[in-house]
Amino acid sequence: HLGPRFLPGGRSFLFLRASGNPERAGVYVGSIDQPPDQQNGTRLLDAQQVPAFAPGPDGEGRILFARGGVLMAQRFDARSLQLEGMATAVIDEPVTTYSFLQSVSVSSNGTLIYMRGTDSSGTPSLVDRKGVSMPIATGATPNAPRYPRLSPDGRRLALVVDGQLWVYEMDGRPPVRLTSGEKRVYSSVWTPDGEYLLYERDA
Repeated sequence: HLGPRFLPGGRSFLFLRASGNPERAGVYVGSIDQPPDQQNGTRLLDAQQVPAFAPGPDGEGRILFARGGVLMAQRFDARSLQLEGMATAVIDEPVTTYSFLQSVSVSSNGTLIYMRGTDSSGTPSLVDRKGVSMPIATGATPNAPRYPRLSPDGRRLALVVDGQLWVYEMDGRPPVRLTSGEKRVYSSVWTPDGEYLLYERDA
């Protein structure tokens, strides 16, 4: 069970179940109000990675997930916990599927960031709805960037580069390195107020 992502209201969450059985692997909905043996065991989506949720009006939104290297989106009612309509591709290039972990992140204002599946290095860029790309930061090209996480206000990007956690400002200022040492960092998550970052690292 990987990557819980809370839904609006804070009582239910999405998570990925990794399994050798392809009929069980995928995205599920859990609830903090139910004990483990009473959780809903019905698979919501066939997917390969931890999903992201883009909130919308009146509890509706979209689940974003990777399937076959393609970033997909499908309407989801966070009140009824039901999918609506059909899943559609979001972009026309492959996303990274090197692990079960998330390769896409979305802020509360709808800004989307994703990791391309064609290269292990690159400069983080902000792309508008017309496809115009603007680098987030200048300087040396990050090597093997991983685990992009947008801050709740969409103004900062947490990124793991060479096993260490960095924060990039969307206004182009130089990034700030938050961790150092031999222990590698693997993932991070912002607190709802955007003041702190929690992260995983080697023991």
